[in-house]
Amino acid sequence: MPSKPTKILVLGAAYGTGNMGVDALLSGTIASAEHYQNQAEILLLDYGHVPKEFEVPSGRGKRVVRLLNLRFSWRLHLRNNGFRLLALAMVMKILPSFCQKLIGKIHPLLDEIRSADLCLALAGGDSFSDIYGMRRLLYVSLPQFLVVALGRRLVLLPQTIGPFERGSAKMIARWVMKKASQVYARDSKSLSLAEELSRGAGQAPKLSQDMAFALVPQPLEGGFPELKNRRDSSRPLVGLNVSGLLYGGGYTGQNEFGISADYHALMERVIRYFIDGENCDVLLITHVTGAEENDTDACRVLAKKMEPGLPGGSLIVASPDYDHRQIKSLIGHCEFMLGSRMHATIAALSQGVPAVGLAYSRKFIGVYETINAAALVVDLRSKPLEQVMIEIKKLYKRRAEFAEILKPEVQEAKRSAETLLEEIMSPSREDKFVGKGQLSSSQLSSMS
Repeated sequence: MPSKPTKILVLGAAYGTGNMGVDALLSGTIASAEHYQNQAEILLLDYGHVPKEFEVPSGRGKRVVRLLNLRFSWRLHLRNNGFRLLALAMVMKILPSFCQKLIGKIHPLLDEIRSADLCLALAGGDSFSDIYGMRRLLYVSLPQFLVVALGRRLVLLPQTIGPFERGSAKMIARWVMKKASQVYARDSKSLSLAEELSRGAGQAPKLSQDMAFALVPQPLEGGFPELKNRRDSSRPLVGLNVSGLLYGGGYTGQNEFGISADYHALMERVIRYFIDGENCDVLLITHVTGAEENDTDACRVLAKKMEPGLPGGSLIVASPDYDHRQIKSLIGHCEFMLGSRMHATIAALSQGVPAVGLAYSRKFIGVYETINAAALVVDLRSKPLEQVMIEIKKLYKRRAEFAEILKPEVQEAKRSAETLLEEIMSPSREDKFVGKGQLSSSQLSSMS
């Protein structure tokens, strides 16, 4: 244990974005950092117009996490412009120390970054890729360029890496991963790609669990009204996360994810099957709020359309006002769940609740494989509506079997995520992945 508090910067994640998946990743990272050292100082390096402070639950009750705010803008006169700070950081490398101190006084944000012991990059979980365009890749990579230029230790936390279709995107990814002291992937395909692009770097990429497995749920004081107002609490409760992104046809409205099944029709069929066919109550769950693609609007539109033809009280809409810890606690009351936001399903799986991943990208299958739950992924890109429903029905019938499979796997996944910072800060320790030793991509091929 170090004699002084470790200063940790977390890159590519901030509270208040409305994306509970990002919040879950960040809170899981903080939990892991506190497991390593309870008094560690944790700051966020991310974008924002103004610096902010967030009071968050922690192992010591509450902690204040500060946001060091960069600006992603071509207005180079802004003092916290990321491109401007990167240029200054590169100049500082060739200047004598007294000049570096002078620049640090003029730009205290640079001094804050230079004093960090460790910089942890999350890239929103799946944005270290050009699948969302080059601008998004540059957006998440710029803070990583900056900390490397300032000589700080960079670690890429478990995330989806790639795909990279453009040569320029591969160049950026290769440079970042070779400069990082350690790269972690959260699935076998990401691990294989990281190994390919970072070949020749000092530390080989490793596989580890998504940091959201370390998120601790927080029950609502006084209980959840949704659960109290159920007409018949003896009926099984099935959670359904409706993705506003898919409900709206993707970012462009043109189904750029290539979903084969009509997503609107699928959500309606799922609701009717569980309420009419299995005598369950269905809880509609929001996991992204605020943005145009938010889940809240999709859940409300769907409920308004469906409720008139269903038994009263059987379709429940969860409040969109819960935070990521509270919504995880609410999900824990479900017997079974389905969702198209991966971290909504991780909130279920990490509590031992069987959750079907209604997948629109490869990130689902990769994460599910790490807990021996790949059978619970239904890829909406390759299956028509009727086939999706057939698989959902089969998986629900096997829910008790999956619950048993998940018990030991989830415990190991939570332990792995919780102790990751301890591993990062203790490089002499034996490499581990869910207690079974480090796995290379070739060893993982049998899991795919």
